Amino acid sequence: EGMCCLTKHSLPASSRRQLDSISCSASPVTHLLLLPYRAVMEVPSDEPFSEDQARLYFRDIVLGIEYLHYQKIIHRDIKPSNLLLGDDGHVKIADFGVSNQFEGNDAQLSSTAGTPAFMAPEAISDTGKSFSGKALDVWAMGITLYCFVYGKCPFIDEYILGLHNKIKSKPVEFPEDDELKELILRMLDKNPETRITVPEIKLFPIFVLGMFSVVCFSSSKILVKAMLRKRSFGNPFEVQTRREERSMSAPGNLLMYVYTAWPVWVSELAGTMKLYREHRTLGHDFFT
Repeated sequence: EGMCCLTKHSLPASSRRQLDSISCSASPVTHLLLLPYRAVMEVPSDEPFSEDQARLYFRDIVLGIEYLHYQKIIHRDIKPSNLLLGDDGHVKIADFGVSNQFEGNDAQLSSTAGTPAFMAPEAISDTGKSFSGKALDVWAMGITLYCFVYGKCPFIDEYILGLHNKIKSKPVEFPEDDELKELILRMLDKNPETRITVPEIKLFPIFVLGMFSVVCFSSSKILVKAMLRKRSFGNPFEVQTRREERSMSAPGNLLMYVYTAWPVWVSELAGTMKLYREHRTLGHDFFT
């Protein structure tokens, strides 16, 4: 059991109400809670995650970083040891000791901070130019995902100058090909101007399919029930998505995934409808 600092908004609604009832309105919304946790992975590791497990944890990181960037915070030290695995199986982002708060669309940084093996090339450049904080977090996420899949960092050297040279010039090498290779390469683009962004990661096929493999079946049951009631089997999100787009004020809205991955839903719904017909034939209540 250890201590983890959480913001009120990262808690369930019921917990937020309890905190509101005991908090003074003038006090900050950050509370120190005792929570059971452990680092999601120790690097190096002889037991890296499967692709499915890596994708599941990485999805939590992406949504967490997206929320931080929305709140105008750059973490600057994303790595497996700063990612805590809770009892619910989800990853929480911890250790904001070197984080930066910014104004405008992005942070323009000029100083180095964080863990050397997870630093982006632009952060250790000798040019003296400022660099994007958001792109910095994406690079560290790419190193982290590589660690998840292969159990080690892509750039390793005994000496700090040798490590910096490898980060700036050495191509990423993969022990073996896997489905996450393309995404990792996009995140470890040495040019921050062309590096993939967090919104683009969310639209990446592997990320979308990974999310739907978890939630599709139960959500498909809800969709089928609604479609049966409405006697309609068209795209149930088409009109709603356009209406919701005008009022979305924060990232992470599920409608974006649903609309993008509608073909995935069609496939899942076909299987769910087959199960529905089988249960009806046997006299079972499919929706219990």
